[in-house]
Amino acid sequence: MAISTSNHTTLDQSPGLHGLNQALEIIDNFFSAYHHIDAIRGLKLLLTMSTQDGREKKLTQRASQTLYFTEMLTLLLEASWILCPKKHPESLAIISLSTDSQKDYLDPLLFVTPQYINCAFDSFPRNLSRKEFLNPYRVFPKLFKEHSLSDWNEKINNILHRALSRFQSDITTSEFHLYKQPRLLGKMIDACHLIYVREKLNKTNLSTSEANETAENNSTEITKA
Repeated sequence: MAISTSNHTTLDQSPGLHGLNQALEIIDNFFSAYHHIDAIRGLKLLLTMSTQDGREKKLTQRASQTLYFTEMLTLLLEASWILCPKKHPESLAIISLSTDSQKDYLDPLLFVTPQYINCAFDSFPRNLSRKEFLNPYRVFPKLFKEHSLSDWNEKINNILHRALSRFQSDITTSEFHLYKQPRLLGKMIDACHLIYVREKLNKTNLSTSEANETAENNSTEITKA
């Protein structure tokens, strides 16, 4: 029996600005609710619970918390689906780094927001390749190469059902590959977090730069007057 994880809204996968803004809003909402570290831990815990005997499941992880995380994860999948067919050449999340310098990769502001700078390297996107780190949008075509959005939703629903079931899960009959597909979900969380960080940081920097430029222009005009 599948458990419905969310009330889905109509999502726009067209290449227009509306679809992009819709996806970015979903990503922003997800990481406003979960820090990147907590999201990765939540995914691992959900998968662990789905393979445990009902008596082994930790009582501290309430069903409502598991359900809410799964709903948010499903929405993040939908955001990834919206972003999948787009090339995003102008995206603030795509960066160009020197192939000879590793120091650039260690700049925490490339992968964490300033408020978490003290634990930055806990949030390093370890699921991503170098190319995916530079351009996180490369993850989404891989995510939907073998499975459609509806396939992923069905899989997540089945995982949720097994995670909340009182009975032992029969993982031998599960279609959910125990390495590849959870790894893809980890890549998705990492990629969406990089987009969240870089879009927010770069927009803040642009706003600050514009404000400084405006103040400088105003100062120049006053001096001339």
